[in-house]
Amino acid sequence: MRLTVGLEANPTTENGFGIASYFLCKQLNIGENFTARIHKHTEFHPVSDPNKKIILIATGTGIASYPGFIMERQRQNSKLSTWLIFGNRSPLLDFYYKEEWETALNNEILYRVDTAFSEVDGKYIQHIMLDQAELIYDWIVNNQAHVYICGRQNTAGDGAMLALQKIYQKVKNTDSETAQKWLEDCLSKGQIHLDIFG
Repeated sequence: MRLTVGLEANPTTENGFGIASYFLCKQLNIGENFTARIHKHTEFHPVSDPNKKIILIATGTGIASYPGFIMERQRQNSKLSTWLIFGNRSPLLDFYYKEEWETALNNEILYRVDTAFSEVDGKYIQHIMLDQAELIYDWIVNNQAHVYICGRQNTAGDGAMLALQKIYQKVKNTDSETAQKWLEDCLSKGQIHLDIFG
């Protein structure tokens, strides 16, 4: 088992950081064991149909679930039906699991990987999504792709959801209210899956 952990600031604690993240990043020594409990997120796992397209969207440590998704898609023998959109600060320091994505691309498990690194290109995931508006629309509307969004509320959550609304509004040439209703319909049908924190 692997964990993807970011050291969380928390001004209410004695050391100014989150209790669990501080323990894992600062107090636990390499080679030490610890006991933890796993909370299952039953709505956040890949669809069972290997031909069904899925879009994985993440910021920062929100990427944590997606190596497991790729393993599952590989087990399903899914080809070119998974698209990863990832945003973080620096491609040198923060491109988590880069080698795994490259391998998945080479093996045709991943269809494509799009990245936004704010310290280098000044872009965030919503910019990448809007750049690819027609293709995202085609995957979601015409191919009934499932969308998975994981990360902080103010980055992955708000940014990706607003981008999806704008994509529908732009491609359909409609108003924001109609686009918002479409987005709510996707959520109610279980076509959009959220794992949002912070």
